[in-house]
Amino acid sequence: MKVFFTWHGAVLSPYRKYMEEIVQNSDAEMTVLFPDEWYEGANLVQIRHQDAGSGFYRTIISRTVRRKGFDGTRFYYRDLKTIISNLRNEAYDIIHVYEEPWSLCALQMLLLKSVFQPKARFIFQSYENIKKSFKFPYNKIESIIFKYSHAALAFSEEIKHVLQDKGFNKNIHLITQGTDTSAFKKKEVSGLRRKYSLQSSFTIGYAGRLSEAKGLSYLMDAFSRLKMPCRLLLIGTGPYKQTLLNKARDLNIHDKIIWLENISNEDISEYYSLMDALVLPSVTTALWKEQFGRVLVEAMLCGVPVIGSDSGEIPHVIGDAGLIFPEKNTDELTRLIETLQQDTKLRQDLIERGKKRAQERFTWKIMAQETVKAYHSILAQ
Repeated sequence: MKVFFTWHGAVLSPYRKYMEEIVQNSDAEMTVLFPDEWYEGANLVQIRHQDAGSGFYRTIISRTVRRKGFDGTRFYYRDLKTIISNLRNEAYDIIHVYEEPWSLCALQMLLLKSVFQPKARFIFQSYENIKKSFKFPYNKIESIIFKYSHAALAFSEEIKHVLQDKGFNKNIHLITQGTDTSAFKKKEVSGLRRKYSLQSSFTIGYAGRLSEAKGLSYLMDAFSRLKMPCRLLLIGTGPYKQTLLNKARDLNIHDKIIWLENISNEDISEYYSLMDALVLPSVTTALWKEQFGRVLVEAMLCGVPVIGSDSGEIPHVIGDAGLIFPEKNTDELTRLIETLQQDTKLRQDLIERGKKRAQERFTWKIMAQETVKAYHSILAQ
């Protein structure tokens, strides 16, 4: 089985473990196409060709056409000569585009497939859990991808139903979202605790993009009501930061908040280890609700109990390994934080459940095995 795979997220080395696991858990031979650089949040991630090699698959690293700030659906690859040369010289069974069906990249790869790999099966992957209507040309791209794809991969029943409601009537294979579970573990951070004066404070943390949809204003409201000694650790950056800074001053909690940006994947476990609880207070909007909540799994792996709103996939990720509150319900969020701080037995129980759940359910290996199963089903059609 020969697979041509493309995903802009593969510019990040932890994500490339997904493709390694696919090869290790199957008879697949893979060629992986990904960008030479990508903005992850506000940070530019660049990759050197000598660092992207793999003993498991071949790589094609291409420049892209995109604008800073555009999402992952509005880009395409520039280095067509290299890509076409590969497609001409190989006979692929599957073209797997880990991109949304209305994306420019998906259209580009479908056009290349139709010319150079007409016999290959074409599949796409989706995270969209809200039914949206797009304007031209993205609505047209979506209809073309739906028409000529052989199957789709989806990360939840909700995503599957969205695809079906929008008219995709072919097979949709459910797969689990993976995480690099080996990269996250509890660290000894007494030095960092002293640096940020956290020795005697209950530390509530958040990591991710600072945007309105992440519900951080509600977290601040809840935090301002807490009576015990506590600190709020916010890791990330984004367009909502100035609003949050203003709100912190209005609530008179600015001196209790630690603001950190640009923490690398290699160092993030140390900062999770500073937290006594991680909160993901996302809120549902007309155009977005939480699609996974990777920070929940990362925190669980680092031995941090988690609290999440009931937006999107958060309850399904947390399961019985954390606490869940109705989104925007500041009173309930305050109560859950207080309960977690006061009940050490509950805290330890959630730590143990969280580690177990993350290690047993959200690994790249599980995701790869389910992907391989989907491949074989698609080829058997």
